[in-house]
Amino acid sequence: MIAPPPVINTDRVTLTGEQKRGRSILAAAFGFWLFVSVCTDVLVLAVGNTETLSVMCVRLAVTVGLFYAVWIGQRWARWLTVCLSIIAFLVAVGFFVLKPHPFLLLNTLLFLGIGLMFVFVLVLSRNVAAFLSYQRSRR
Repeated sequence: MIAPPPVINTDRVTLTGEQKRGRSILAAAFGFWLFVSVCTDVLVLAVGNTETLSVMCVRLAVTVGLFYAVWIGQRWARWLTVCLSIIAFLVAVGFFVLKPHPFLLLNTLLFLGIGLMFVFVLVLSRNVAAFLSYQRSRR
């Protein structure tokens, strides 16, 4: 008689409360950014600016890839996300200074809020740091 193979324990270590909160905060931040990004793209396309469709698709793909890299705990992706959000804010400020308009002011304030959100979530949040450490330890 042949003995069955041993059962391998596939249970992963459960997340602590702090890590669960970090996972939720990170998922909410990424979901918010994707929602804002897709809504902005839809508004740009609704205005009739269809020649930027390929750029929007590439930017969305890079954003999702960068978010995935952050989600699995890559340190470089975390800092790249923060740096890119700060650069986006500075570019928006530059456009507003060159051509003051209420919509450009709204855009600048939106990028300021998103940049601050990523700084607080990815750099200053202990819960997110605990979740990302857990993710790194799983790899």
